[in-house]
Amino acid sequence: MPDLLNSYSKNHGKSCLVTGATGLVGNNVVRRFLDTGWKVKVLVRPRHSGPTVELEGLPVEKITGTLEDISSLRRAVDGIDLVIHSAAMVHCGWGYHDEMYRVNVDGTANLAEITRLAGARFIHVSSVDALGLRSDGIPADEETSPGGMVECPYVLTKRMAESAVLTEVERGLDAVIVNPVYMIGPWDWKPSSGRMLLEVASGKGLLAPPGANDFVDVRDAVSGIEAANERGQTGRRYILGGHAMTYLDAWKVFAKVAGRRPPIGNAPPLA
Repeated sequence: MPDLLNSYSKNHGKSCLVTGATGLVGNNVVRRFLDTGWKVKVLVRPRHSGPTVELEGLPVEKITGTLEDISSLRRAVDGIDLVIHSAAMVHCGWGYHDEMYRVNVDGTANLAEITRLAGARFIHVSSVDALGLRSDGIPADEETSPGGMVECPYVLTKRMAESAVLTEVERGLDAVIVNPVYMIGPWDWKPSSGRMLLEVASGKGLLAPPGANDFVDVRDAVSGIEAANERGQTGRRYILGGHAMTYLDAWKVFAKVAGRRPPIGNAPPLA
């Protein structure tokens, strides 16, 4: 409790804008920053301009607009100390390239430029997928060159979004990039990654996917975002990691928590 009170006192009077506030990470960011004394604005698309379950009961100021609408971005950033940009279009596949480029790349560039002109700090929530993988088995880090990933539109546009932010850094933007791993946790309204947990909880998870991933509680990722704001160096990126696990081991944990039979093995890899 003393830490929370200290944070509330320290942040009282500060204001932030959160994009992607109805998504997993953005919704947790909104709740954490409200709890620690920030005034919070959220940029919501027109279909979310009315009452929404994701933001119900939260004392936030809604700005209706999109990342392509410059006038709404200017209104959203006006008077803000900090922008946390977690909005992105996510699609695991090869479709929607043009739309993903408009949202993930052009939208990020628009918001980063307007934030620079407003003199606010900018936290860009990217993804570990924007980084490369090493071929020698050594874990990648923030300096690993791109490569080794499936170059789908999501990976490419998240990588280009980082480049757009760094271009604005060269022009004077005070920005930090964070690269969270696979996030799971509360307030996953859609759900996104929570679909995997629901599948196991429903008893359908007898065969886990092959391979492994790095999993992080979204609340720990939000703590990383707080740390990036407080101590992150301009122009740097920081991986927000958690626990490296095979999908089989992860699904065993999910099954135990849900009181379900553990998976019996891995599903065969897709051809």
